[in-house]
Formats: sequence, structure tokens, C-alpha cells
Amino acid sequence: MSKSDTLEHATCEACGDTFTRAPGEGWKRLCLSCWKVSPAAKKAARDKLAQLTAELAETRAERDRLRLRVLALELDGQQAKPEGIPPEMLRRLVRLCHPDRHGGSEAANEATAWLLAQRASRGRAKA
Repeated sequence: MSKSDTLEHATCEACGDTFTRAPGEGWKRLCLSCWKVSPAAKKAARDKLAQLTAELAETRAERDRLRLRVLALELDGQQAKPEGIPPEMLRRLVRLCHPDRHGGSEAANEATAWLLAQRASRGRAKA
């Protein structure tokens, strides 16, 4: 049985053209061209955009949390070394996790504050 055997023909209520739909899709009353310009299509697109935007925000937040977790783990591994974090790496880490780069997130604030405290303690240790 071919795909064309399972489709039925319908007439678009907006333009009068004939289009095909699957049996049981009686709710499809517009051809694709007319549906794309209909308010329902625009609402569906807005809803999908809102959903994808929310998913993107969640994914970015998770990415930021994971990046900070990796930094914390790397720093924990480096703390065992007596020399601590090399100054250039410390500057790089502060730039990478700065709250301005992560939407002012609490995790970025906390990580940056910790890194700056490391820099300050290094300065006191040398003095």
C-alpha cells in the first residue's frame, strides 16, 4: 500500500485549492500555504519560540554551572600544590567566570569572589 493510497483529498476553506490529508485529520481545513499565514500558525510559532527560548536559557544556565564546577575541581586539584594558582591562570579564570559574562549569576559571583580572595591572599603571603 503506497502513501498516496492512505491520503484523502480536501478543499481549503480559505483559497479553495485541493490539498491532501491523512484519514482522521478532518481538523485540517486549510492548505499549508493558507495555514502558514493564519493567526493559528503565528501563535504556534510564538509558542514554539517561547519554549525554545526557555530551553536555551536553562541549557545556558546548566552550561555555566558545569563550567564553574570544572573550574572548582581544577582549583581543588591545584590547591594541593604549594605554589597555588599561577598569576596568569588566576587572571584568566577571573575573566572566564566573571558575573558580567554569566548574566550576574550567583554561582559566577561566588566563584569570582573566591578567585579574587585567592589573589588577595597571595599578595598578603608575599608581603
